[in-house]
Amino acid sequence: MSQEKNPYSGSRADLPDQAAITWVHGVGFDELVETLGGDSAGVTPASWDDVEADAVEHYGESRGVVLLAARHGDWTILVEPLDGVATARIERLSMQGRALTVRWTTNLATTVGYAANGTLIAPFDPMNLESVTPASGREWLHRLPVPPARWRQVGTPPC
Repeated sequence: MSQEKNPYSGSRADLPDQAAITWVHGVGFDELVETLGGDSAGVTPASWDDVEADAVEHYGESRGVVLLAARHGDWTILVEPLDGVATARIERLSMQGRALTVRWTTNLATTVGYAANGTLIAPFDPMNLESVTPASGREWLHRLPVPPARWRQVGTPPC
């Protein structure tokens, strides 16, 4: 794919150094907020800078989840600074559908997880596809239109 046609070209510069993005399908927004331990009445508009500053200021405290959320059709996209609480809860988030999460750290340690109908299908490190467990995760990974070699191509997202 040429750089001119690659919609992701240069996008790394726009992403935070450490974050998690989780896509959730099949769960209503209020229920999703409750699953994450929040109260939908307490949801307020915020920017990434607001969310990241709050997460950094209160890191390690039991304050609940601070993240950005947006609805797109039947999907909710969650963007979290630091640890990525939704990443640890994808099984619960997928109870009525499915959830996919990608988390990375400042030293580029990356984790991908997929859950469906309350079952964790595939947690893995995309740089070590042999880490995919259980067998259902390997089956899911091989059904994707992204060949294993493509996962390892740094800076070139799957087409």
